[in-house]
This record gives sequence, C-alpha cells and structure tokens, in this order.
Amino acid sequence: MIEPEILYKYRSWNSDIQKSPLTQSELYLSSPMDFNDPFDCRIPSNFKAMTQEDIEEYAGIIIKNHSKIMIELGWDLNEEYRYIVDRINEDSESFQNEFQERTFDGYDKHLGVLSLSKRWDSILMWSHYADYHKGYCIGFHKEMLTSSDFFGAGGPVIYPDNSSFPEITPAIEFKAESQFIITHHKAFDWKYEEEYRFTKLQYPKPFEKSERIIKVPDNFIAEVLIGLKAEASVEKEIIDFCKLKKIPVFKLAHEPLKFKLVRNKINHKN
Repeated sequence: MIEPEILYKYRSWNSDIQKSPLTQSELYLSSPMDFNDPFDCRIPSNFKAMTQEDIEEYAGIIIKNHSKIMIELGWDLNEEYRYIVDRINEDSESFQNEFQERTFDGYDKHLGVLSLSKRWDSILMWSHYADYHKGYCIGFHKEMLTSSDFFGAGGPVIYPDNSSFPEITPAIEFKAESQFIITHHKAFDWKYEEEYRFTKLQYPKPFEKSERIIKVPDNFIAEVLIGLKAEASVEKEIIDFCKLKKIPVFKLAHEPLKFKLVRNKINHKN
C-alpha cells in the first residue's frame, strides 16, 4: 500500500501567528516581496532574445489585452502597436527594465505563495524556520491541498544546476506554463529544502492581508513533529492541541552517532 504524501511547514512556537497552522488550521499565502530569497519570483522576460516576429506578437497581445481602455482614452491602436514595436527595437534594455518593475510590483500585490517541503528531517530548516529546533513542523495531506479550490497551481520547485534563469520571452509570459516557470524555479542553493509550493493569483483587486489567510479543515493536517530542543512547556501545549484535534504527534531525537534526525511517536490517547 502506497503511503499518502505529506507536505511540511516548519514553524516556531513564539507567537499566535506562528502557532496558527496548528491551533487555527490556517495557512498563509505570502507575497514575493516578503521572501528571504531576492531572486524568488523575480525571473524576468528576456526582451533581448526576441526575434522580430516575437516583438510583433508581443505588441499584438498587449494591444488586444488593453484595447478597451485604449479606445476609451481615445488612443489609436495602430499607433500604439507601432510605438511598442519601435520602442523594443530601439532600446530593449530600457523597455525590459520598465517592464520588470511593473511586473514584479504586480506579483507582490496579486500573487500568493504557500511554501511547503517534502521533508520533515532537514537539520537546516529546523534551524532556519523552526526556532533552532525549538519549534515544530506540521504536515499536511498533499492530495487534500491539491484537490481543494484554495489554490490556482501547485507543484515541486525546480532547482537548475546552473546559474542561468529559465528562458522566457515576453510573447509567452501570459501563458500559464510561463507563470509556473516564474513561480517554481529557484537557485540551486535552495535544493536542500525540496520545496513544494502552491500559488494563487488574484486579479484585478490586489490581496488584502486578511485575504492571504486560508483556513483549511482540521483533517488536512496529517501529523505534527516537535523539535529536538523544544521546551517541556511547548511540548505539552503542542501535544494538547494534537490530542484535541486527534492528530498524530512525534518527538524529534538524535540518531546515535549520525548527523540525522529520527522521530518517535507520542501516545496522547489517554
């Protein structure tokens, strides 16, 4: 029998917000502007790599997508089309810089990202995201998250083994597969995280902070792991919550003579 896949979120136990995935069954869709990786969701379209055919196709897409407002403003669509084509041909670098600034600002306001991991035993992630092993790690059923209507897309993050960005031309940026490339590619340095992420785009209205909070049913939670260095009071609180919600809970420990974490199940049925 194949075990159901579980995706994990590392958290401290220092605040109500950090506790909320367990206590409130809440997940948060982060804005790219809050990421600790300055390259995350910052993969730009490459205007310099465009052929003349690409440029003309891109200009046509822009005019088509914005024709209504252009007509309302009294603009001539043929003139605007020609302006875009000429501008890219004459100064693609300047056009790209302006495009990137607008695009990245749009991602920050309209994109929500839930970052999870395929693994529960990362010594580094326990240190970085779970208060130096004093916090907890909560696992969610992947299938339940995937089949829900909380997100628009989901999948594993890809870590190219070179430093080059994936090639995206502006003419294909509007396609769903290009958006997925932008949100699901990170530098190879992050490979140890084995990230699996879900995304949601909200247009035309930007996300309000409260709209970034998703409350999932309690049964989406598969298990909880308590950090190796968690204080006894923290351990008791987590166990009490897990007992209340009937969630399996484990305590992390060293594997003797190895740089490795193991987990031991805690019986909280009584």
